[in-house]
Amino acid sequence: MADPNPPTQKDGGSLTQKVGGLPMWGWVGLAASAGIVVMVWRQHGKKPEPTPSQQQPVVEASGLATEQAESIYGLLRTLQGTPSTPLPAPPSGETLQAPSNIRVEPSAGSGRIILFWNPVNGAVRYWIAIRLWGSQAWASKKGYDHEYESGPTTEWESGGFNKGQGYDFYVAGINAQGTKGAIGGPTSIVIKK
Repeated sequence: MADPNPPTQKDGGSLTQKVGGLPMWGWVGLAASAGIVVMVWRQHGKKPEPTPSQQQPVVEASGLATEQAESIYGLLRTLQGTPSTPLPAPPSGETLQAPSNIRVEPSAGSGRIILFWNPVNGAVRYWIAIRLWGSQAWASKKGYDHEYESGPTTEWESGGFNKGQGYDFYVAGINAQGTKGAIGGPTSIVIKK
């Protein structure tokens, strides 16, 4: 005998039911799309805040002294294969002049300094000497605690200087024959960091 109430065929569940003439799955898709559009629109209008590691320090700088700029340009020309015109040598038998405008500044890092000076005519490299405040050399004004030679550039950077210690710096040009010229300085600094 046949069942008087035959089973009805299901229409696929609640997502296929129509609301406002649109199946529920259509409404879910529209809601998700609208959410994505709103999220992208809000993100586009906002700029992320920089984290402390992304913040760039403000650097205030002034222009280079003419001699420093000329020295840098000379180094760049040499690196590019166009040698710089060397400064003329002093007349034969004359001593090289002492470097002028010797100055020392703290450099990046603890216990580091950078020493600058103007170029000397005829110098092919430079001699640098240091007296520590309170040392025997400093007290007697004879000799130096440390002596170095640098290349043809008019700046020298070094480290290992002690916090709270004072230092006097001296510079002299050296000619092609290896003769040291007149000594310039002292210029002084007390290391603060």
